Amino acid sequence: MPARSIAQLYPWVTYYTPVNEPLTTARFSALYGHWYPHGQEQLTFGRALLGECRGVCLAMQAIREVNPNAELVQTEDLGKVYSRAKLAYQAEFENERRWLTFDLLCGRVSPNHHIWGYLRYCGISESEFEFFDNIPAHRTLLELITT
Repeated sequence: MPARSIAQLYPWVTYYTPVNEPLTTARFSALYGHWYPHGQEQLTFGRALLGECRGVCLAMQAIREVNPNAELVQTEDLGKVYSRAKLAYQAEFENERRWLTFDLLCGRVSPNHHIWGYLRYCGISESEFEFFDNIPAHRTLLELITT
């Protein structure tokens, strides 16, 4: 059921989670291959994550057309990775990547972002990030993070 229809059906609901754990879902379905579509490549992962985050933004935009006070409650697995010295580089990368859902939703992924090079290496074009630059759907999340 479309997000707008849900908001119309339940107008008293204020808090929404349109997509549960986008990064986790993208990893397990498009990078590790455990879930459909069983992808196992960086580009599939990147496109899945961007698609899910675009879905969050578009859903919140539709919901806020019905209920302007609706707020996004975004969930994500933020488990921290530890390692021995030999794999410290991988642990550091994983610990940076775990915040990617929130960085995308806040429009913070740009050429200065620490994961930018990785996403570009995966095959994500610069134009695919433009969607997140000024989307109003992330306003609540950004306000919560910056206050």
